Amino acid sequence: MSTFPLPFGQTHPEIFLPQRDPGLGKFFIPPVIELPFEAELKALSYQFKTVPVLQVKKLSMALDTDFLCWGITGFSTDPLGFSFQIYQDHVDRQRAWFNKHQRQANAAGTAQFPFLLREVVPVAQGDALMVEIKNLANVNTTSFIEIVLYGGVPA
Repeated sequence: MSTFPLPFGQTHPEIFLPQRDPGLGKFFIPPVIELPFEAELKALSYQFKTVPVLQVKKLSMALDTDFLCWGITGFSTDPLGFSFQIYQDHVDRQRAWFNKHQRQANAAGTAQFPFLLREVVPVAQGDALMVEIKNLANVNTTSFIEIVLYGGVPA
């Protein structure tokens, strides 16, 4: 473990995401200036087990700690994928993370290359995150869809 502060743009030494070229790893995880050094990594998984063709499903999760989200990945058993939107409920207000529903290919990366958000999104303790998905398949009767939010829990 290195000492704090790390040079500008250098990433956390404890985080390891498998890459084809180890030198590219610094582009796929947030720099120290965006994620606190003492943060513990956490992933929130939203699994939709059986989603019929062109159906919309929602899944909500309340957080018991503060959470700083920096990346999103998505998976679908159907090649056409899905569209999704993430809503954050804070006190009496609901905020959408995107200006419209996003297609999987545009705003959800893979496990090897997660989609990095432009800014780290803070989620306060007690807030609820709701993921709304729409299955875009037109052939398969049901699909398995999963959205994973990567982030850190401040120490």
